[in-house]
Amino acid sequence: MAPFKVVIVGGSVSGLALANMLERCDIDYVLLERYEAIAPDLGACLGLQANGLRIMDQLDCYQELLKISCPTNYYDVYDGTGQGLNRFINWPLGAWQTPLLGYKLQIQDRKQVISVLHDNLRDKSKVHTSQGVVKIHPSENGVKVETVDGSMFEGDIVVGADGIHSRVLDEMQRLAEIDMPGSKHFTRDEFECTYRCIFCIGSTPESLREDEAIKVSYKGRSYLCLSGQNRKFYFCLFQKIEKTRGSSMPRRYTKEETDALAAKYSDDILVPGVTFGDMYSKKSTAVLLPVQEGLLQKCFYERIVLVGDSFHKSTPLLGQGGNNCLVSAAFLANKLHSITRGDSKPDTTRLRQVFQEYEKTRKPENSMIISLGREAQQMDAQESQILKFIYTKIVPRLPLVNLLDSIIQPHTSILLLDYLPPPPSSCDMILSQKEVRIKPGIRSSTSNTVWAVLFLLPMLIYNGSVWYGDGKVLPTSGNKLPFQLSSEAAERLYFHTAVTGILSIMMVESYRGTYTLKILSSATIFTLVSFQFGWLIGVTLYFLSFLLETGRRTFYYPSVRLIDPRVLVLLGPVYVMTYSPSLYCTLTSPSFPSKMWDISHIAFPIVVYILRLLTPESIAAKPTVEMVARNSHTKYLSLASYLLLIPQLFSVRLLNGFSHRLFAFFEFNQVTSVSTISVKSTCLEVIILVFLAFALLDLHRVNATSRPILVDILLGIPLILFAGPVTALVLFWGIREIEWNKACQKKSVGNP
Repeated sequence: MAPFKVVIVGGSVSGLALANMLERCDIDYVLLERYEAIAPDLGACLGLQANGLRIMDQLDCYQELLKISCPTNYYDVYDGTGQGLNRFINWPLGAWQTPLLGYKLQIQDRKQVISVLHDNLRDKSKVHTSQGVVKIHPSENGVKVETVDGSMFEGDIVVGADGIHSRVLDEMQRLAEIDMPGSKHFTRDEFECTYRCIFCIGSTPESLREDEAIKVSYKGRSYLCLSGQNRKFYFCLFQKIEKTRGSSMPRRYTKEETDALAAKYSDDILVPGVTFGDMYSKKSTAVLLPVQEGLLQKCFYERIVLVGDSFHKSTPLLGQGGNNCLVSAAFLANKLHSITRGDSKPDTTRLRQVFQEYEKTRKPENSMIISLGREAQQMDAQESQILKFIYTKIVPRLPLVNLLDSIIQPHTSILLLDYLPPPPSSCDMILSQKEVRIKPGIRSSTSNTVWAVLFLLPMLIYNGSVWYGDGKVLPTSGNKLPFQLSSEAAERLYFHTAVTGILSIMMVESYRGTYTLKILSSATIFTLVSFQFGWLIGVTLYFLSFLLETGRRTFYYPSVRLIDPRVLVLLGPVYVMTYSPSLYCTLTSPSFPSKMWDISHIAFPIVVYILRLLTPESIAAKPTVEMVARNSHTKYLSLASYLLLIPQLFSVRLLNGFSHRLFAFFEFNQVTSVSTISVKSTCLEVIILVFLAFALLDLHRVNATSRPILVDILLGIPLILFAGPVTALVLFWGIREIEWNKACQKKSVGNP
């Protein structure tokens, strides 16, 4: 029986990388390139980052890349007037990337990367140039690929690595239409173009270092400048254009169109003393191309599968295009290696299963990268006044830890070749998925819908009982109340104390780095909503927002989870300071001071924010690499959660036992006394119970805890009955952080 063989179409980065990967695991292959040369003079530069460099390192290509590339050590951002944006001048990007990710951003010509990959092949006779694909002929047990000169290449599968204008994709559509007339599964309608870019190469201006990256923002356009080896300078103008999709996307522009666009913006300032026109007049090459981006919903058909830009393409602004191509190729190589180690060849059904897993895994990760790139491009080009304000006024003033997520998140797809030793240049900070216990993944839309309904239900029940009920609501506990509090005052105090626990969690979470510029980054917003529409609505909206935000692939790993320790240290003192007046008035006034409690709720996050700004940075407050990677805030968060247990326990045990209230809730039809606040408190507790169940199950969903879920449930039920849902939630939040942090650390040998 002939060995399993792969026909790779395209001598691209992903195609040649896959050839190297297959060669290392003894899978036979042939690579077909339509150009006469393997490394044609096409494309400008290629930025390789940690997720791609780890794979190149495994393939023994990293040291060769270092000989031709330039590391990016500094990052500068300008607003178009020559003014730098606060911290983004001489920002030491490389000093953070190396210890966190193991590698710096390396800049080099695309053709140089292709040459390195080609030179690294042991058997170059398997690479055939001038072999553009004409037709693919499938059979039950294999495929034949016909090329322009009439040659026929046979294999078990075809891998299309031939870029955005993939001929393999066209053949997949042709074959699908034969089997399923009218099928449109493999068109380019998922790809769109909203920008075009002049890619230029010149010499680095004398005023600039050789190792820095520069971004410049204008309305409707932006610039990206990168330094290469030997003072080579790559500079790009991105211009917004009318959106086109699929076959209507432009393919290439003329030299006259390129020069005309460059002349239009020749006065744009790149850096102080240097304009785009200055650089363009001294360029060595320039080409104007459409910036296409998109993701195919289907990437395989029978024995044909796509990899790289033919499957997924993102804006070059993030510098992740080539890296994601390498990761996709590595994922596919791992799967092919796993199914070809036996004596028999995998049949079409088994191959289809592998391709489905490849598609299911790579689609969400690439969707995230494409979305991040699109958002970055929109902000850089100031597509709206709001984005301009965020870009120029808010982002430069964000704490450093909030900005690190933009560095780490694209590396969620860190993946290694299973059958090769780990790369020597790797690090123990941001690890690959196989090196950590946690298994993050996208939460299904069905699951999100079910939880959303459960979050909304208690609020709707409460509103229904208030609007349409007969006035029968829960009785008070009947317990002897302290401080001569009336039953109603005790109920209100219980309710507002519960709110303080939830608000504390909201506020702590708002300082988590991964929420930067998202709705969860401000507890004040939800506090104001609650003040206007009621806490049941405000808390429900927060939990719904939390549900949506935490469903993404990168939330649990490897996003920046660090919370500024200053916030956690300030939490207890500010809690006492803001709520003591309200508690004092509650215990001494004849009527319950509801307005004062509302003011305390609003003041709590605001005072913490102000004092945090005024607190001098100490070594415990500055975000260091070690703090970011090891999440050194965990001990502070645990301490804060333990301190917050005190008022919650006081409230539950002295004011109103939760078990009694829960029993009364189920005896609703027999109630004769009236206490609207009691129903509100009970509904709030039910919402919290639902959220607690969600948070616990979600922690198990991503394998962030090693305890059996039944153990957590058996421990949680008596705690909830004795101490109440809010107390249980506050305690769980501290434990959750510890478990989460452990799950993201490197597994010990033998630990599954």
